[in-house]
Amino acid sequence: MLVSLDEELSKSEIEAFLTNYDVNFSTYHLSAEDARDFVGSRYPQWDGGTPLNMVFTQDGALVEVTGMTDPKEVRLIVHEHQTFK
Repeated sequence: MLVSLDEELSKSEIEAFLTNYDVNFSTYHLSAEDARDFVGSRYPQWDGGTPLNMVFTQDGALVEVTGMTDPKEVRLIVHEHQTFK
């Protein structure tokens, strides 16, 4: 899941960005107020800075928080916390 907080961008600009980066999963666009509620309830230390990557387990446990991160690193973080059945 990706949550965009880019208030300056139009919906079409966000969609173009997501297409350019081959994002093929659920995405949401939040206002600044909704972002404070959403992120703050999960990561109270958040100072409002972006980018912010928060990685959760399937059970909803927050396992990693990073700022600007290469997508390959995010994949490694996810893989590290994945449970295989």
